[in-house]
Amino acid sequence: MVRSPREIPFAMALAAGLLVLAACGSSSSTSDTVGADVPGDVPADVHSDIASPDVRPDVPVVDIANDPAPMDAADVPAIDVPADVPVDTGPDIDFDAFPPPLTPEQLGFQAVEAPWSGSVIYFNTWGSGDGTDEGKDAIRMIRPNVDPAGSTMGVRARAFSFWTFGIRSDGTIAFASADPLKDTHYPDLANLGNAIQNTYLWGPAADDVPQQISFGRVNDECHVFLPDNKTLLMCRRAKFYGVETPGAEPAIQWFNDPYRLVSLDTQAGTNTWLSPLNPLVNDLSAWPRDDGTLLFTRFFADEMKSSLYSMGADGTPVTLEVEDGNRAIVSQDGKVAWFKKNGSTWRADWNKLGAAVVVLIGDGKVADDLTPSPDGTQIAYTVADQAHNCSDLYVAKVDGTDEIRILDCSDNANLFISGLRWIETPTIE
Repeated sequence: MVRSPREIPFAMALAAGLLVLAACGSSSSTSDTVGADVPGDVPADVHSDIASPDVRPDVPVVDIANDPAPMDAADVPAIDVPADVPVDTGPDIDFDAFPPPLTPEQLGFQAVEAPWSGSVIYFNTWGSGDGTDEGKDAIRMIRPNVDPAGSTMGVRARAFSFWTFGIRSDGTIAFASADPLKDTHYPDLANLGNAIQNTYLWGPAADDVPQQISFGRVNDECHVFLPDNKTLLMCRRAKFYGVETPGAEPAIQWFNDPYRLVSLDTQAGTNTWLSPLNPLVNDLSAWPRDDGTLLFTRFFADEMKSSLYSMGADGTPVTLEVEDGNRAIVSQDGKVAWFKKNGSTWRADWNKLGAAVVVLIGDGKVADDLTPSPDGTQIAYTVADQAHNCSDLYVAKVDGTDEIRILDCSDNANLFISGLRWIETPTIE
């Protein structure tokens, strides 16, 4: 199903031991898929050849052969970027060079409504990108547990691109946006669509404006704040470049590093790589647990399969938690994990994943973009509306009962919804 109106020029292949991305025109996508769609989490159309639902928390620490040690690299410059930094040009690419930070005006950024206080579900929608207010991407707000006929949906902000986002309980938003000036800043990537996705931090105050906190040839996704409220977890690809292949199809082969987990100190503007560099491994969507460890998805490109792993906040050790599990999310108190496995949704205490049980949410429908309520009593999720090429939004109790559709996408300009985040926000001055 084509779920996005935008053009997504990615197709995944392997060549020369690196991930290759080839321009391929429109493709289906979600913010939670990797590969031929927009990379983010595990491919929705990849099924495991292991039928057993057994969860294996007792598997020993994983040691991938030939992996270098995790890097502790401040590879992103200070936030006060000089305005005269040169632009990447020529065949000898300086991957550490970066253009000046984009201004809110260059991003097409427009704050629309102040953040709502109380219990609010945030989500991002993809527009047509035609430059009009309704065509721009948006981060939106909706109240849970309301009748769709009487529900009110608010627009927090619009921009040229809201690819993915994360949000703190105080209403601060971290989001990834494409570079509208990419063809000027990265002329060698002119045919690679919106490959560059930098991260911006935007506070909730009325006079706050987005501040760019990642730079250069990166594609950031999977934004999650740690409980310290200053550390931002992301999954990141880096070093995009094209190599001409005369006589071949396509004429340019695109190369980049795989997705790796990175921890960004939003106050100091420095990064720490949590994942080692392995060309066949993508690490995605890390969530903090009650003991300070991180639960994340590891996708193996050569096998086209994924499993859930855990790691310490410093990236070590790495331990297999759930064979064939993916798309995990952890409750805000760090105590409960939700994940997908064998086409079903599972729920368990984070430290008892071996006792996970299937939760029949969505009344037999395929539920995606899960987000639990702050008090842990409910779950919000999307369900694809195939007929209208968009996504409906539902809320139910954590056992799947009392399901309510709070947003009918066919009645709301056929919105493509992704990236749900449910928070309890105090009154914001």
